[in-house]
Parts: sequence; C-alpha cells; structure tokens
Amino acid sequence: MVSLNESNNAIWLLAQDETGFRFVLSSYMHLHGKKMVAPVVIAVLFVIYYAGLSVVLALISGIPGLVKGLFIFVPLALAGVMIGVTVSRIKEIRSGEEDDLSQY
Repeated sequence: MVSLNESNNAIWLLAQDETGFRFVLSSYMHLHGKKMVAPVVIAVLFVIYYAGLSVVLALISGIPGLVKGLFIFVPLALAGVMIGVTVSRIKEIRSGEEDDLSQY
C-alpha cells in the first residue's frame, strides 16, 4: 500500500509492507523549491558580474575621482536592485503566485 501525504507544503510518499511497517519512499520535497533555483542562480551570476565590473572599472587609472566613483556606485546599485527583485520573486513563488500578470 502506498499513500501520498501533503502537509506544511511538503510531500511525503509513504509505503507499507506486508507486516504493516510504514516507511518513507522519498525524502522531504518542498513544493516550491525547484521554482526558486533559476531566479537565485541568475541573481547570483548578475551580482558577481556587477561586483566584478565595479572592481575592474575602479582599477582603471587616469580617470577622475567622480567618474571612478560612478563606475563603482552604478554596478553596485544594480547588484542591490537585482537582490531586491530576487527576494520579491521568492516571496511570490512561496505565496503560490506563478506569474505577475494576474496583478494587472
């Protein structure tokens, strides 16, 4: 006998053998975990890119201080925006909202 139990946003697949012993066939699986992988990976890649770009642009010699400050600030600001967008997307995924079109 095999049964599927859903509780606390988790799926447990339980089986029972001929002696009546119940055991877990599959481990804990979060319902929304797979949907969060892509946004997090993309965000990490963008943050690494923007931070690296900021460092490379800051190391260029012969540029006035104000311009160099902008070269550091703008990519880091974009990295911060990317983190904020990713956090809001993770909240949307956890609440069960599949796309943003339903808000409009």
